[in-house]
Amino acid sequence: MYESEFTDLFFAVNLLQHHRIRHLPLVDEQNQLVELLTHESLRQKSRPVDLLRLRLVNEVMTRRVICAAHHVSILAIARLMAENRVSSFMFVQTQQSRKIRVGIVSERDIVQFQA
Repeated sequence: MYESEFTDLFFAVNLLQHHRIRHLPLVDEQNQLVELLTHESLRQKSRPVDLLRLRLVNEVMTRRVICAAHHVSILAIARLMAENRVSSFMFVQTQQSRKIRVGIVSERDIVQFQA
């Protein structure tokens, strides 16, 4: 593969997977070896934003949402967050048998409140 063609990290990953190879040589315009791409070298070149482009929201979202009434104390919420190992908590009000979202509190909110 020519170095000039290496514009997208995922193109290289797809080439490795499609051809079931572990090493992909990059050459310059004079066919001189510039670099050898491997899964490890591609991982080192990747940035967090690259990984975000691959993920869909439904792959990373939390399906189990912990809820409480809005009149619960901050201490009780902090305990529930620790017990359930979650970083945020949804507050709801019940109206006509439906839960209406009122707000959300995160770990950061609790830390800022304590400060």
